[in-house]
Amino acid sequence: MTTNTERLDDLEAGLRMVQDELKKLTTRINDQFRNFEQSVNRTIKNSLNLMMEMVTNGHEGGSNISRGNKRLGEKLKSPFVERNEKPLFLYMKTLIHSMETNGCSVA
Repeated sequence: MTTNTERLDDLEAGLRMVQDELKKLTTRINDQFRNFEQSVNRTIKNSLNLMMEMVTNGHEGGSNISRGNKRLGEKLKSPFVERNEKPLFLYMKTLIHSMETNGCSVA
């Protein structure tokens, strides 16, 4: 038969093991979250760059949409408003500017 002291020692040893495993699990979860966040940022950056390229290449010619650029630029209050920009292109530039202002790097 075991004594109370031995039982307490066993409980303390078990508690230390649980604490160690919890610490390892927390570290792994934090690492996985950081990797996920970096992956999402890369995906967003790549998607934005692809969309910018598609918009730029797809709207090189003249368009009836260009009449709305000035109104859209006024609504967005973008520092990038230029006379010949298409609304989607203007929106993308404003979105990228906003992301960079908030600490996301978009290259």
